[in-house]
Amino acid sequence: MLFRSDAAEAEWAAVIEVLLSFAAAHRDLPLPGYTHLQRAMPSSWGNWAAGFAGALLDTLPLLDAARDVADRSPLGSAAGYGSPLPLDRTATAKDLGFSAAIEPVTAAQLERGLAESALLGALAAACHVVGRMAADICLYATTEFGLLRLPPALTTGSSIMPQKRNPDVAELLRGQARRVRAAQREIEDLTGALPSGYHRDLQHTKAPLLRGVRIARLSLRVAAHLVAGIQPNAGPLDAELFAAAEAFRRAEAEGRPFREVYREVGHEVHAGAFVPEARPPAPAPDLDALWARLPGNRPDRRDAWRALLG
Repeated sequence: MLFRSDAAEAEWAAVIEVLLSFAAAHRDLPLPGYTHLQRAMPSSWGNWAAGFAGALLDTLPLLDAARDVADRSPLGSAAGYGSPLPLDRTATAKDLGFSAAIEPVTAAQLERGLAESALLGALAAACHVVGRMAADICLYATTEFGLLRLPPALTTGSSIMPQKRNPDVAELLRGQARRVRAAQREIEDLTGALPSGYHRDLQHTKAPLLRGVRIARLSLRVAAHLVAGIQPNAGPLDAELFAAAEAFRRAEAEGRPFREVYREVGHEVHAGAFVPEARPPAPAPDLDALWARLPGNRPDRRDAWRALLG
């Protein structure tokens, strides 16, 4: 399980690296920022990609927490109440590479399902972020939005409409987060109502664990390919996206209450008469700070990932 978490971390970080590279390549390329699926504020493709990279970095510590839960050896707990043999559980835990043994021995069976749930919970959080990114890609690739293009290799044709290309890869990726979370909930449901001690029900936790980890790791690998393949469309931003900036400018320059200027600008926008005096750029993401947070910048992590990923 610890090996799988290390491999997943490498794939997790690979998605972040691709997003940051994308953000650097399209740092200032305009993109409308949406709220309630309505165009709201000026933004950029750099901010879009950096936002997902930041969210993945913020959830990465969950994987370290899952490792801490799993980094205890149950060996020597037997059926859950220890062994009559004089076993040195601390020594065997050290020999097997664990940080310590589970103590007391009665905790070993009570913790069944907890380490599995912690790992899947961390992976589900990463897939949740990736799923929202995939949802954006599906939406932005529509003719109505027209904000990006997907390469043919990441789309499929329609079964009956020869003119269509469907974003199937992004759609399937969008759904994978729910499958990982479902595997976590399956384990929690299987173990949550059991009394203490060992029960045969615990064998049912293996299938959802392996399934969830496999889906999550595959999703992370696909996400990296998806981001690397999309092509954003460049275009000027609508004037109304700068309404808030213009309202703040007028309030400061003219010494008027913001609420008064807010209403004035709103009326101009709705009347089709709004012309902003300036079009300030969206705040630029601090990509250097995000790169610095990647654990792969540590030599020990980087070398381990290279060994795992070949």
